[in-house]
Amino acid sequence: MAQAKGVGISSLTLVRSFTPNATGLDPNEPFQFQGASIVPTLEGNAPRTQDAVLRLFFVVYPDSSISSKPTVEIEFLQNGNTLNQGSSAAAGCRDERGRSRHSAWQL
Repeated sequence: MAQAKGVGISSLTLVRSFTPNATGLDPNEPFQFQGASIVPTLEGNAPRTQDAVLRLFFVVYPDSSISSKPTVEIEFLQNGNTLNQGSSAAAGCRDERGRSRHSAWQL
């Protein structure tokens, strides 16, 4: 089966907890990478409070024919109005398969 051209992205997953410097990780487990472990949440809401951190997890699948380093840009909207936006360089987050995994965004 031929691989599709272009950059791909997984589904977005809300994160309940993020543990850096975790031990005993399995490299085949999608929620464990670069010494960190992620626990997804089953909640579908992210209440906005003064100190809220909205944590999202997703994987970016780069196109090997594109030599430039990928970046991720996210914009949070509510009723068409921007709540917050941010960007992240994806190059430092690549795993052995070239995938970029991202995990935390401030709302």
